[in-house]
Parts: sequence; C-alpha cells; structure tokens
Amino acid sequence: MPKKIIDISPPQKESPSLPTSAGLKKKPHFPFWLKISLVFLVLILGVIIWLSFHPQLTLGVKPKTDLEKFQQIVEVNISQIEVDFQNAVIPGQFFKKEKEKWETFQASGIDFEAKNARGVIRVYNAHTPPTPLTLREKTRFLSSEGGKIFRALKKIYLPPAKVINGKVIPSEVAVEVEAQEPGEDYNIGPSKFSVPGLAGTAFYYTIWGESEKNMEGGFKKEVKKITTQDIEEAKEKLKEDLYQLAKNSLKSQIPEDFVLVEDAIFEEDSQISCFGKPEDRLSEFNCQGKIKIKGLGFELADLKEFATKLLLNKIPSVKSFWPDSLKLNFSPQTLIPEEGKMILNLEVEVETYTKISKATLTSQIKGLSKTEIEKIVSESWPQVEKIEFKFWPFWIKKAPHNPERIKIKLIP
Repeated sequence: MPKKIIDISPPQKESPSLPTSAGLKKKPHFPFWLKISLVFLVLILGVIIWLSFHPQLTLGVKPKTDLEKFQQIVEVNISQIEVDFQNAVIPGQFFKKEKEKWETFQASGIDFEAKNARGVIRVYNAHTPPTPLTLREKTRFLSSEGGKIFRALKKIYLPPAKVINGKVIPSEVAVEVEAQEPGEDYNIGPSKFSVPGLAGTAFYYTIWGESEKNMEGGFKKEVKKITTQDIEEAKEKLKEDLYQLAKNSLKSQIPEDFVLVEDAIFEEDSQISCFGKPEDRLSEFNCQGKIKIKGLGFELADLKEFATKLLLNKIPSVKSFWPDSLKLNFSPQTLIPEEGKMILNLEVEVETYTKISKATLTSQIKGLSKTEIEKIVSESWPQVEKIEFKFWPFWIKKAPHNPERIKIKLIP
C-alpha cells in the first residue's frame, strides 16, 4: 500500500500585532506659556523668600539744632602763602585796573557878547566968518533919528568954509564913528547929526554931520561862559565816573573764587585836566582823565577753611555742625594799602547739634518694630527731633537683627 506522505509545516512565528487606537494611552500635554509662567512664579517666590531673609532699614535721624555765632579778627596779607590758623592770617592778593575817559561838560556862567555899530558920517563946517575947527577924538554926534550918540574914532580937522559970490560953501570931512553903546538899536538908517559938545557956542548951528548909509554891526546877546565852579565840578565828576568805571571793570575780572569787598578798593593815582579856563566864553568844554585803582582780595575757600577750624576749636567735642549751614559775614576794619594788609571783622554763623552714636542706636533698635523704635528714640535720645523710616523690602515691618543691615543717616 503506498505510503501516504503528509507535509508538516514548521510552526509560524506570530508577528506582534500593533495595538489599536482604542487601547493607546496619551501622555499629558502642557502649553508653552504655562510652562514659562510657572518658571517665573518659582523665580519670584524665590526672590521674595530671599529678600524676606535679607531685610534692610535706613533710619533718617534729624537732630535738634542750635544757632551759634562766633566772632574773630582775621588779617588778610599779600605776603602770606597759606592759611595761618594760629595767628589768624589768610593769603591776600592785589588786583589792579587803569581807565581813561574824555567827557564833555556844559558851562553854567552867563555873560554878554556885544558890539558897537559903526558907520561914516560927513561933518560940515559952514561957520562964518570962515573959521577952521578941530574936534578931538571921541567927539560926540547926536543923531536926529532915535537920538543915538556916536563918537568919532579919530581927531577931526574941519577946514574953514568958503564964501563965493556971497554964498557960503561949507567944508566937509568923512569921519568914522562908533556907537556909544552896543546893541542893535544903534543900527540906524541915514540921519543928520548935531555936535552936543558945541551947544552954547556959535559953532553949534554951523557944524553938523550927515550919513548917507546905515550904521551897521551893533548887537548884544547873552552867551555862556566857563566858571571856576564849572571846572572844579567837572574834574570831581570825571574822577568819580572814572573810579566807578574802573571799579566795575576790576570786579568783573576778579576770579570767581575770590572776594573783593567794596572798602578794600582804593585809588592809587589819578590825573584830570580840562581844556578851557574860567571866563572863557564857551557853552561847553572837554576834560580828560586817567585813574589807577587797586583792590585787596582773598580766596573765599581760605576764609572758609579758617572758619571751619575755628568752629572745631570753639564747639564742644560732644557737638558737631552742619557744613551747609555755615554763613560768613565779614567787613574790613582797617586797610593798610602800602603794606598789602587788611583787617577783617569776621562773624561765623552755624547750626550745631549734639552728636549721635550710630553704633549705640543701631544696637538698640535691631529686630524692633517701627513703634518700638519710635519709643526708644523719644525716651533715650532727647537730642533727636524727628526720625524717618525706609524699610526694604516694603513688606518688612521690623528692623533687621543683623546690625550691618541697619543704616543710620543724619538729615538736616
């Protein structure tokens, strides 16, 4: 019987089956913004915790103050190099300035400028029997117009008249005359003239004068003239103007840190001259002047240095002072220009206060609240007027236990 052959296949390996979507568990998913927020939150909490363990307190302390004044005589000397506290001497320095100026001044005097009118008259001699006649210089002639007197400038010789065929022909001479007084009233027109000096004689009616032209040139007017007082006042004013001009210029050139007080400026030399003299008929005149001035100044820093050392010497050791409250009042007592010296009256004014031990106060207030600190200060520190708190961070309500984290700050 034929054999039956049966093929037997080897067992097949089952390929692992993939899980279905129904059986797959998904991992949780966080948004990115949430992760960032968590990180920031952790950092902020860390900072808050760190700050809470590292508090700080700045305590502002305002001490009670007293206003104190001290007086001292101080010498300013140009030969001094540095501040000498023991002898109360500070360095000084001379400053110089020169100025020149022209100025015009008005004359105040009153005078009169006048001139006599002049002209020519023809003098006639018709005396009979014919007789020559000599009239002296300054013989008077009286005009028929206005009754004005004119005088001959020279001696006059009048030849005798001529008689021709029984007719008298007078002689004549041209004579220069001048008005007896100045003024426009003597500028008269053509006129006839008599000779008052011949009145009472036979010649009065036979000697006369006539003018053919106007008399001219007479005037009288008020004019200004220079007086002695004008010259003196002009010199005085110019000198004062020069001094002010030089002083202002000097002050503007002083270094900013220097002091030049008014009474420390003095005149070294001056020259004033005027072009005009008393009685000159001028309405104005000019004067020229030149001045040299000096000023003795000093550095304000040197005086402050001296004042500060003075305070340290005068104020008790338990006290101190506010540097910003320092006030200096000074005025020259004596100026000795030739020696380059000046004596100052110095008054120092400053606010002082009793010193506060920062270490002691710090040890008393560490770990205490604001109310507790205020109580300790009011009971144990009578020299304190007011305190101000500045906690850090702001939620802290007590002073740190570590004294290094407490800062005491004096406030004015």
